[in-house]
Amino acid sequence: MLDRIRTFLLDDPVWANNSSSAMGNNISPLSNIDDTHDFHRIWSALQFVYCLPTRHENDMNIEQLYGEGLNFAGCTIIRLLNEHRKFETFDFTYHLFKINRSDQKEDEVKNVSLPTFTERIRKFQILNQQIFACLNKYLCHTTTDEIPVEQVKCLTPMTLQTIQSSMPIYQHSRLPGTTSEC
Repeated sequence: MLDRIRTFLLDDPVWANNSSSAMGNNISPLSNIDDTHDFHRIWSALQFVYCLPTRHENDMNIEQLYGEGLNFAGCTIIRLLNEHRKFETFDFTYHLFKINRSDQKEDEVKNVSLPTFTERIRKFQILNQQIFACLNKYLCHTTTDEIPVEQVKCLTPMTLQTIQSSMPIYQHSRLPGTTSEC
């Protein structure tokens, strides 16, 4: 079922013209910041709004209204479009979380408590990671065309003889009349 949804998404011209083609042309994915052909950018903006704490104590937050369904839908579309790495790299809320973790400010900005906001960001980040892990188990059979090839250099394991011949500390010079035993 997920593969069928993926083909619908990838065949749609709205999502087919994403920045992965720009990356192949050595154009920065951040060069056109207004480009909304990348779903992960749209989801990042939505997630920012979802992470905002409620203004009043009696207000319902997004989880109470819709559960985890919105997160699951957003992460599923991101994963099916193969944008999950870009999402985790360029998501604005994750960036704010990292900044707040380093400066530890506990201010209130425009009636939004930063500790509460960053706590909600962290909860959404953990939820997204769990959803991506679940989706990766079911989508592990992706074609090799979709996975970027990493350059891996295979090295032969070092042997004791190789180590001894390459390092002077291991080269023993025997004096006449001595034995090699300890």
